[in-house]
Amino acid sequence: MRVTVGPRQAAVQPGQPLVLSVTVTNTGDVISGHQIRVLGLDPRWVAIDHEQLSLFPGATGSALVTITLPPGSTAGQRTIAVQVRELTPPRGTSVTDVDLFVPQAKAVTMRLDPATVTGGRRATFGVVIENVGNTVVAGSLGGTDPEEKAAFHFTPADIVLGPGEQVAAQLRMQAKRRIAGTPAVRPFQVGIRPDGAERITSSPDNPNDRGATGTFIQRPWLSRGAFSLLGLLAAITVFALVITYALSGVVSKSAADRNLALQVAQAQQGGAKAGSSSLAGTVRLLTSGTGVPGVTVEVFSASDSGSPVTSTATDRAGAYQFGGLAAGSYKMRFRGAGFAELWYPNALDSSNAITIDLTAGQSKAGLDVLLGGLPASLSGTVVGDDPVGATVTLQIASTDSGSGTSSDSGTSSDSGSSGDTVGADSSGAILRTVSVAADGGFTIEQVPSPSVYDLVVSKPGYATASERIDLGGGENRKGVEVLLRKGDGLIAGTVSGAGGPIGGATITATSGQTTVQTVSLTQDAVGTFTLRGLPTPASFTVTVAKPGYAAQTLTLSLTAAQQLTGVGITLGNASGSLSGTVKTLADNLPAGDVSVTVTNGASTIQTVTQSTGNTGAWSVTGLSVPSTYTVTFSRADLASQTVSVSLDPFGAVSGGTGVLDADQINASLKAATAVLKGLAKDTGGHALGDIQVSLTSSAGNFNVTTASVPSTSAQIGQYEIDRLPPGTYTVSVNRKGARPTSTIVTLAAGDVKTYDPVLAQPATISGVAYGADCETPLAGAQVSLYLASQYPTVVLRTTTTDATGHYSFIDLDAPQSYIVEFTYPPGGSPLGSAIVNLQESQNLTQDLRSMECGSWTSTG
Repeated sequence: MRVTVGPRQAAVQPGQPLVLSVTVTNTGDVISGHQIRVLGLDPRWVAIDHEQLSLFPGATGSALVTITLPPGSTAGQRTIAVQVRELTPPRGTSVTDVDLFVPQAKAVTMRLDPATVTGGRRATFGVVIENVGNTVVAGSLGGTDPEEKAAFHFTPADIVLGPGEQVAAQLRMQAKRRIAGTPAVRPFQVGIRPDGAERITSSPDNPNDRGATGTFIQRPWLSRGAFSLLGLLAAITVFALVITYALSGVVSKSAADRNLALQVAQAQQGGAKAGSSSLAGTVRLLTSGTGVPGVTVEVFSASDSGSPVTSTATDRAGAYQFGGLAAGSYKMRFRGAGFAELWYPNALDSSNAITIDLTAGQSKAGLDVLLGGLPASLSGTVVGDDPVGATVTLQIASTDSGSGTSSDSGTSSDSGSSGDTVGADSSGAILRTVSVAADGGFTIEQVPSPSVYDLVVSKPGYATASERIDLGGGENRKGVEVLLRKGDGLIAGTVSGAGGPIGGATITATSGQTTVQTVSLTQDAVGTFTLRGLPTPASFTVTVAKPGYAAQTLTLSLTAAQQLTGVGITLGNASGSLSGTVKTLADNLPAGDVSVTVTNGASTIQTVTQSTGNTGAWSVTGLSVPSTYTVTFSRADLASQTVSVSLDPFGAVSGGTGVLDADQINASLKAATAVLKGLAKDTGGHALGDIQVSLTSSAGNFNVTTASVPSTSAQIGQYEIDRLPPGTYTVSVNRKGARPTSTIVTLAAGDVKTYDPVLAQPATISGVAYGADCETPLAGAQVSLYLASQYPTVVLRTTTTDATGHYSFIDLDAPQSYIVEFTYPPGGSPLGSAIVNLQESQNLTQDLRSMECGSWTSTG
């Protein structure tokens, strides 16, 4: 048979259907039957319009597979497989991989509890952040107020939340208090700062920017009433002085009354913040005993339960603390979203609350309360062939079921429950057990909430079905459906790896709502497993997983009461690694700081080779296997090199790429640029310093000067130009007063080419100066050289004739026009001059005579 599946890669939005086309061609000689299945997805997410096809020889049939991922599916890539199995000989099987990409959808909710706090310099709030999107959200918590007068401190300050995760944080807000006047109302906003950002923003289009708002009502140091109280105290003081002066016998009593009045006034004015006493405790969940964050705790005067004197919110562990309380009697109230209001320690109103008496400087801790949500209820239906006689058990979610919710081992079942643990894989304490009605319906009332429970349905001869239920405070959950299926099937086999049998692997079989789990043996028959109580007939998705190994998924079908044994499952490594060494091709030396990029298209990892120690070495780990990777080596001055490596499920190199071992991914890189060097000489073979060498091409211009110092160095006249891009260049070499020389040079990557230019002699002017008789050489005459354009203001050079009347000027720029003039004696009036036109490399002879000698010429 021949199978075509399309598309092989597709982006899919959770909740929106994706349609795959499966085309099957019968390439045999007889009528064939074909069954189509999708592996790697929950069967409830897949619909196939024609699960079975019957085809004549040479005929082609097609089916449409509709995949609908549930809302909240995690972002990223997942690979599924479309299996087509022949139901007739030769009973071949075709498996085609399809890559599904779920795009990221970030969404975060935040709330403050309490939303408003009245206090002095500081206030404490609880912040609950929940990731309701399908991708990881990371950042730092931040706050802002319109007046920018408040400081915000969060514990923890940084968060990383996976999809569906929730975290509680504590916010301590601080602002400078007014000295006197009315309370300051400070509205503020909290949110998440993306990594690297300095402050939160308020864009409604970005879920990370949607925070929560709160209010800090900040009392001043002295209120308006305080000034009136000061006047009253002054009057009391004057009155006390008068009484003291008049009635000395009652001074002590008057002083005591005055002090009492001052204490009462201070307590009334300053509230609970005027003393040195404190209260502390922890708020715990009634159903599990875990701390509850973000619960509002309020302290009231025992005589006034109308308005609190101070309030705070529990921290992440459920703890709270009040400091600076005055001596007196107090009551406390606890409130939180989804919880019943509670007065310390377990009263429903203030009249039944216990009064807490504090003396000056006293600290009372351990004021703990158990907070419970409003009673919840749960109802639904058990569906299946014969639900009559089935029982529904509600038990606290066990910690080994993967939810991470801790159960209270001390919780006992209600009266009337069976008291037996239901379900072979469940260890949670039983809360209540009810029988299923004739129509399959069931109802469980007065369920403690909020909490996480396992709803377990069982019946003799049927597979035990379990469903995780997360009940909110006072929630009335309806419409729960649990499928009850016969459990007379069995799957048994062995889990192995590259090193032999693997013990401790988790094997999970799933069919619809039925899930059965076991672990492979770690002793005796290591690696063997048995899944019992499987409903039949049914098809199961069997997943085998163990930390350090790549999970393996396969589909197995059981007929009625089938006992399937001898199943062999092989686990590969969870990840692979690559390593090697990079050297430079020219000198075979280790190359440091070379960028190494390893990618398989879906993920990319980058590293660099070591520049110290084991220079040139590199390694990457955590690579998905099996997969094919391209490894690219690059550095700015080296030519890039790419190799392909295929890793099998065990992390070993496979395929014919020429690479033998995963730790021998080596490379030798040649230079990405070229070098031009050489020695500049004259026609006599003498090295020439201070000569300009220029390279010109479409890539740009490059200039260098030959070495000229020190004059005794063997490097005189040498030059070198590095890091030249490959290409064709015009090389020009110029010497003052000489004809330039040029040539064409072609450079390839890694070339080190030598070019030694030979330059002609520079231009010179020389001759003999004659005396007044026009025939006798004149010794000691001063000869001056001018540029024709600067005559007579700027002297270019001067010299003096020797004993034979000769003079000379060497290394002159040419072509150029000069004027030569001589005087005798030196410093006197010019005797004569001549205009000469000097050409490149010309050795021009110009004799000098006085103007009385008539015309004279130059030779060169």
